[in-house]
Parts: sequence; C-alpha cells; structure tokens
Amino acid sequence: MTAELIFNELSLGRAPAPEVARDSMLALVRTCFLAQGAGASRILLVPEGAVTGEIGPGYSVWQWVNDPLVDLDWRRKFLSMATHGPFTEKVLSADALEKLAISEYSLDERTALGLGAAHVLDGLAVSVNGDESWQEASLSVGMLSLSEEGELLEDQVEVRHASSPEHVEDHRSWLTSQQQAEITGGAELWERRAELFPWLAFCPRVEEQLRALGPRDPHLRQVLRKLAQLDETFTGWTEGPFDRRAIADCDPESRVTLKQYKAEHTFRGPDGRDRLFSWHLALTPGAWRLFFKPDREIRRAIVGHIGPKLPNVSYAT
Repeated sequence: MTAELIFNELSLGRAPAPEVARDSMLALVRTCFLAQGAGASRILLVPEGAVTGEIGPGYSVWQWVNDPLVDLDWRRKFLSMATHGPFTEKVLSADALEKLAISEYSLDERTALGLGAAHVLDGLAVSVNGDESWQEASLSVGMLSLSEEGELLEDQVEVRHASSPEHVEDHRSWLTSQQQAEITGGAELWERRAELFPWLAFCPRVEEQLRALGPRDPHLRQVLRKLAQLDETFTGWTEGPFDRRAIADCDPESRVTLKQYKAEHTFRGPDGRDRLFSWHLALTPGAWRLFFKPDREIRRAIVGHIGPKLPNVSYAT
C-alpha cells in the first residue's frame, strides 16, 4: 500500500526567528514533495489545529501560506496536499482510529498525535526543521497501550521520520517497495509508470512487453525491482556522465555486437527518434535483459527493451 505522510505537530514553535520559520516550512513542503515522488501518498495528514499553529514566535503556518516572500507554487502545493481537519473516519480507517484510541504516544513528555498516527499507519512522519530536534531519519517515541486483558503496556517504538530531502533518500527504497506492492500486473505497471518511475522514459515498444506480464508472471517483481533501481540511480541526475558503478550488474554490449546487430539494438524513443541501446541489466528467471540509454537532453534513462536477451556476439573464454 502507498505509505502515508503524517505531519509531526511537535515540530511547530521551534524556529527562533521568522526567516528561519519561513525557510524550514519551505523545506518541509519540498521534503513532502520529494517523498511523494518516491511513492508516498499525495495527501499530508495533519493533526487537528496544527495548520493554525506557529512555526516560530509570531509566525504561523497560515502566515507562511500567505507570505509573498515564499514562492506561490510551493504555497499552493502545501494547500493542495494538507488535510485541514482532525484524524477522523474521513481520513483514517476504523481500524487505525481504534488503535489510536487505545494507545497514547509521547516524545519528551509531550503528547505526539502525528508521530502516533505515523506508527499506527506504518507511515512517514514529517517535521518542520526549525531547530536541532529533528535531525534523524527515525525517532524513538514512547507508547502506552492497553492489552486485550486491560493491562497497561509501556514501550518505545521507532517511527520513520523526515525533515529534509536527505531523509527521504534514506527511506526511498522502502517508499518504493510500499508502492510497488500494490502492482497487480504489467498493465498496471505501464499505466502508473510516470508515478512509479519519474526519472525513466519508455520507448513505445516497451508498452506491449510490460502489458504481457501477468500477475503471476515470475518476471514481474524482478522487472519492478530493476526499474526501481534504475529510477533511483537517475534521480536528480542533472550533470556529469552516467556512472555504470552506480547500479549493480550493469554492462554495455560489445562494439562488435552493436555493429553486427545494430538493427536489433535500435529502438524508437518516446520522442520519435531512433536510438542505439547498449547498456543493460540482467533479469531472472531465464536470460532476460532490461536495455536502457542515459539521455543527457532529458536527463532521464530511456528504457528500450524488457524481455529475452537480444542477439549478440559471444566470445569464448
């Protein structure tokens, strides 16, 4: 299932000055946006009253939303993603609400609604990084709960947490795996390719190859895993050459193969241009390959072939 994003209301009120509050709130929205790109929910769950709270002395969340010194697009992004009501059946399942009702979460002796919800939902808590309190990608939170026998249980639980883009990178593999678990077949994978793999582009011919993968096809999970690795490798690629060491088991075809089997390795890209594909990843079971081409113009990797191994010139050792 898609990982939920939950706002940590305890991170409010920590910024020492309005300019720090302004920048830290912007960092929060950017962090959420990056997490969503990695597979998190498009909705930010916000505990009741948090949107009216102060980020720092004399500077509230609503002031940030209306602050002309903050880029309008980022302010609109926050409004479009944030819930404005309490945690109710409208935003949480009955099971989650029941778990919250019989548990109490705290951090530094303060009730932690958002962190508690993040634990119950197995989601990602996000914070305004107004001071040094929120520098870790995981937070240890106190939990009081009732057993089935009515006994009060006390425990410490770990909650996934992010207050910066760096933290999102720490959780990227988990976020991707949560989203990929929902994929039921190659047809859905193709339809959701832009959502799942924003740093990849696909040749038109790949559509048929992916749609042919049924729910029980042994290649489906392997294809998902390799595409996720490739997408992660090219995330944020803006300059410099492609580094083959950035992804495991990545190899180019030999020059002899590309010369002798040029037609078999040439595919029409999403822009209608033909390209020669050399780089590839091995897929199992069987001799399957995923061919891709780093494209410096669009700063993406173009996927050209997912299927049985292409003709090549083998060398005896």
